[in-house]
Amino acid sequence: MKFFKIAFFILTLSIISCDKKSISKPEDIGKNVFELLKNIDKKTVADYNLEVITYDELKALANNKKAKLGDSRSEMQGMTSEKFKSLSLIHLHKIQNGGKKFNIDWSKITYSNFVFDIFDSNIPDFGYESKFVKGETYFKNTDGKIYFVKSISYYDGKGYKTVLVTEVDPKDRS
Repeated sequence: MKFFKIAFFILTLSIISCDKKSISKPEDIGKNVFELLKNIDKKTVADYNLEVITYDELKALANNKKAKLGDSRSEMQGMTSEKFKSLSLIHLHKIQNGGKKFNIDWSKITYSNFVFDIFDSNIPDFGYESKFVKGETYFKNTDGKIYFVKSISYYDGKGYKTVLVTEVDPKDRS
């Protein structure tokens, strides 16, 4: 539940202005997330943010007067680049530390599957219905075990854009 709350906050922050390449079908989000995972042990927070939301995109949204952000606007405008980087590092490190814990060879993982749920949410503050995808991207490690990461993406009217990728867990948690 905590993951969902954090993801929804980030989704709310980025729902209007994220300029990432849109993904046309929700089924393809997992392949996009998988590309982020390749060699993630060598990636920086800047690399991570190239695939999700950047600080500049967050600030552009906060300063967009047409964006109906309500009480979130002042919080977004007050977010420093250091705080944003800290939050991004948390998600990146969850993936990287999970890789160490499970001995994942990020350069040799193979795509397995993408399982997702689409949520339609009427967010009164935005004045329109939004659609977002909570997903799990599954991949196989060199030891033959299947793992997954969690993600949140949203539909911006043109396509899906990923705003958060975090955590690594084994498929079978036994």
